Amino acid sequence: MEVIQEIHGLFEFRPNGDELLKNKPEKMSSELFLSLAEKYRFYYPANNFVTERQVAEICKTYNLVCGPELLFSESIPKRAAHEISNFKLRPEDSTIQNLKHLFKLLLAGNIARDIYFPQDGGGIVRLQAQYRHGGPISTAIPVGNFVLIYTEKAGTPRFEIFLKVENYDSQLLVYITTVHPATGSVTIEREVEAFYSRKTFPAFAVPTLRVTVTFPAETLESAITIDLANTVCCNVVAPMEAFKNHADAVEVLDGYRLSFKSPEVLPSDLIFGVRDPIVLQPVQGGYLVVTKWGPEALMPEIQNGLQN
Repeated sequence: MEVIQEIHGLFEFRPNGDELLKNKPEKMSSELFLSLAEKYRFYYPANNFVTERQVAEICKTYNLVCGPELLFSESIPKRAAHEISNFKLRPEDSTIQNLKHLFKLLLAGNIARDIYFPQDGGGIVRLQAQYRHGGPISTAIPVGNFVLIYTEKAGTPRFEIFLKVENYDSQLLVYITTVHPATGSVTIEREVEAFYSRKTFPAFAVPTLRVTVTFPAETLESAITIDLANTVCCNVVAPMEAFKNHADAVEVLDGYRLSFKSPEVLPSDLIFGVRDPIVLQPVQGGYLVVTKWGPEALMPEIQNGLQN
């Protein structure tokens, strides 16, 4: 209980002056950072503003991790669920522009991609990835900086496409669109690639996975003007064992940050700690603390809360 109170106190702490500036994102100007902090404190007095550096320090001190809410697998108490559903960003704070980074994200990595913009409008984006993969296919499949999340709705398979976007020191997970295997918008094929050398013929065979995704180019608008309130996953700070959704597809980066990984990356060691989830709403320059809970997560009332 004392540890949880310590963690909650750190997320409620409001530094000023030099103490505040030392938490500034590396590539953000001091003037912009101070103006954002002042604005958030004025318009969101009940939701403390914290930066990625503060989140990293807290997580590393208390053996916690920070990851997208769609990875979080535990129940949420009714009080916290109520705070999440009632929290709203102002329209002025809910969007950020990402145009200068979009094409770098599209072209990054050893992956073939095509983007078509016909003169008569419309257009399509086709993403294709092939990589070494011999085990079961995960429910989260990476395609460059995109991630395909497998879900079912009314018994119909579908993939929700997310894009990983860097926002200063933070990583955002932005929803792009949903594609359906039945329409041919996504295909996943197993293959065996033969590798040759001068001494042997063939040298060895490697099982691979080829993924092709096609969707309308207009859906990339959500990656150009990012809607923080509606298309970006909130992040949750909690012990590693609280993140069981798509667990085989994630890794821990920088000692605290959960991120979707490439299949060849080995799973990170589990980090255990106290159960004290903190829900963070991404904003420019950091996060607003939406809600937090601790011992009450073990109470019966969570059975009537939200289940992720």
